[in-house]
This record gives sequence, C-alpha cells and structure tokens, in this order.
Amino acid sequence: MFKKYNYVSQIDMRDCGIAALASIIQHYGSYYSLATLRRLARTDNEGTTALGIIEAAKLCGFDAQAIQADMTLFDMEDVPYPFIVHVNKNHKLQHYYVIYGVKKEHIIIGDPDPQVKITKISKEKFLSEWSGTAIFMLPSNEYQIFREKKKGLLSFIPEILNHKKIIFLIALTSILATFISILGSYYLQEILDQYIPKQMYSTLGIISIGLIITYIIQQALTFLKEFFLESLSIKLTSKIFLSYIEHVFNLPLNFFATRRTGEIV
Repeated sequence: MFKKYNYVSQIDMRDCGIAALASIIQHYGSYYSLATLRRLARTDNEGTTALGIIEAAKLCGFDAQAIQADMTLFDMEDVPYPFIVHVNKNHKLQHYYVIYGVKKEHIIIGDPDPQVKITKISKEKFLSEWSGTAIFMLPSNEYQIFREKKKGLLSFIPEILNHKKIIFLIALTSILATFISILGSYYLQEILDQYIPKQMYSTLGIISIGLIITYIIQQALTFLKEFFLESLSIKLTSKIFLSYIEHVFNLPLNFFATRRTGEIV
C-alpha cells in the first residue's frame, strides 16, 4: 500500500530525527548512513533538535527551513511533500514524523519507529500530537546525488583476495579429495560387480591396497583443507579485529558521548 514512499527506521529512540531526515534524503536519490547523519546533526543523548536536522540537511545539499504552522498547512496545494514534523507522540514522547501526503481526513506519515513504519492517522489524532513545527527541505541549486558506500560482506572481498595462495590450496585440496571420493566409490562398485563374482582375488587384493592408500590420501587432503581453512580464518579474523580496533580509536569523542554502554559493538 505504501511501497512508493522512501522510509528509514530508527536504530533507537534518539535517532527518530535523523531517520526522518534520511527518509527524505533517499526520496531525492541520495543515501547517508544514520551514523553520518547523527554526526552532522550533532545528535546527543536527548536526541536531535530541529536546528540539528536543518544544519545536517544543508550539509547534504538541501535548502531547509523550519516554520510554525497549523492544520491549514494541509489545505495548501503547493506544499512540498515529504517534510518533517515534530510531535509529542502519545503525549509523552518527543518525536518526529515524515509527512508524505494527505488523503481526505487522514495524513500519511512515516514513523521512524520500526513497529509503526508508514501508516495513516486521522487529522484529529495528528493535531493532538503535533507541536506545530514543520521542517521543509528541497534540493539546493548545488545539490548533487550522493550515495555513501554501504559496508557489507562484499567489503571483505579485497581482503580475502589478498590470500590468493591459501585460497588456491583450499580449492585444490577440496577438488582432489572430492575426486578421490568419487573414484573410490566407482572402484568399490566395480569390486562388487566384477571382481568378487568372477573370483579375481589376486587383482582384488591389489585394488584393495590401492583403495586403502587412496582413502589415506583423501583423509590427508581433508586434513590439509581444514588446516588451510583455519589458517585463513585466523588471518582474516585478526585483520578485521585490528581494523575494528583502529576504527574505534579514531572515532571522535562526541560519538562515545552519545552512545550507551554496549552500543559501540
């Protein structure tokens, strides 16, 4: 029903402002992580102020302005949707919504709370929560689409490729072990179908010794494969862990001031 709207959910209660900002930024084709917007908006333990949202929006290439308005705002035809409003959610929580539009007696909102997401509420309910503050933002003349790189599993590929030799050895031992397993199964079938019925015991003895040697080699290859995998795992884990520690030590002090115990991880 609401698939056409861009929506970003908050990580915790203090991120509602920057999540609302991120939703509008994505509406115009750009992408910034919440961590980046948190820094630009100077989010603290109390959350994000309207001024912080405006300053962050400007740093992202938008013209932004906050106004005090009333419900007649939603009767105007030239309102630039989406925009952000400040509300007192359920009359007990300072919060932000993204306003996507109006449908008759309902307002379509994006609540950064992931349990609510995009929904519509009655104008009466909205009015009871709205503080009257609305934050409008439009791309400036200098605006350029920017997409901050997302760091996912693919970001580890260059690091993995630095260990081409050990990856080659893992692949080689895996292929050889698989080949020997298939070959052993084939010869075992031949023994049951050909050599035993024809009582070719002398040849059977030689093949049996060969099979034993082959399976010993297979076990050795399997051991080597596990050894190489463990070695690669240790090297990658060490590199990633050291990179993480370096990243943590390079974080600004205000990052730690706005995070609770355990949130850094």
